[in-house]
This record gives sequence, C-alpha cells and structure tokens, in this order.
Amino acid sequence: MAQRVEILWQSEGLQSSEQCSIRSEPGPRAIAGVATLSLGDAPLRIEYAVTTDSQWATLAVGITLTGEESGRRLSLQRGGDTWTVDGQPRRDLDRCRDVDLGWTPATNVLPLRRLPIADGESMTTRAAWVRFPELDVVVSEQTYTRLAPDRVRYQSGTFEADLRVTPDEIVTTYGDELWVAKTLVRF
Repeated sequence: MAQRVEILWQSEGLQSSEQCSIRSEPGPRAIAGVATLSLGDAPLRIEYAVTTDSQWATLAVGITLTGEESGRRLSLQRGGDTWTVDGQPRRDLDRCRDVDLGWTPATNVLPLRRLPIADGESMTTRAAWVRFPELDVVVSEQTYTRLAPDRVRYQSGTFEADLRVTPDEIVTTYGDELWVAKTLVRF
C-alpha cells in the first residue's frame, strides 16, 4: 500500500472540487483536504484534517470554513468510546469509531480499511456524521456491501450510493458521478 495518496475529486452537480491527501505511515494515519464549492451565491472553502489510529479509527478532526461563513470551526476528539465536540462531551456518539464528513468521499476509506469485507458481504458501523452546511454532528448507522472487488454499496437511512474503489479502498467514483476522481497519485 502506498504511504501517501493525493486525490483530486470533482463534482459537476455540486460545482465543487476537492484536493485530498491520505497518509498511511506506520502509527497514526491522516486524511487532510480542501474543498471549494458554492453555498447559495457565495464561494466557500472547507479545510479539514482527520487523524486516526493505526487501525483507521478516528482520533481527532478539525474543520474550518472560510468565505461568507468566515471563521466557522469545528473540533472533534475521540478517546476510547467517548467523543467531544468543540470540547463538550457527546455521549450520543459513544461507540462511533468513524467520522463521516458530509461533503467528501474521503472519509469512506476509514471503515473500508478498518473492517475489510469480501465480495457479497456487508458490515454496519456507526459514524459521527458532520452534516454540511450546518456543521452539526449526529450519529449515522452506515452499511457497506461489497458488490465486486472494485465496487461497494454505501447505505445510511434512505440514502444509498455505489462507490467505485481502488484495491486500497480509495473512492474513485461516488454515486452516479456525484464525485469523480480526476487525478490519483501514489507516493
């Protein structure tokens, strides 16, 4: 597996692009990215960083929005089964191992790498879902079903999307081309 992957995703429907870096060095892992999009008529920039343990379980998340929403920030921390959001305990997030950032396909790599599934198998996990543009955090039950070596169906509530993935579980296409990887480079 590559130690670092750089991805550029584009979404025509969302009029958005995102640059993301996924680092897989021994020890803590990291996902960081910058997305640009429109919120109404205003341009918006989202910067995020996710730190995980060596098994891809989320440890910390930092998010900053700039643009019309200048200076909005959100911080999540997980220690064992306990989460804090902006320093405040969130008992409803207990048992969540993953974060799901609602504007990016980047965080789908977390459960897929942590809990690999064979063709025809499914897994369900709980995630701390950061919704956009609200930046509120709610529990999300998520099911991943391996349809083929390069295809996984993602389901949460009534939403579902098929994901095209690389052998190391990087999403290259999310849904009916909602997000498409235009560039993917391994280092």
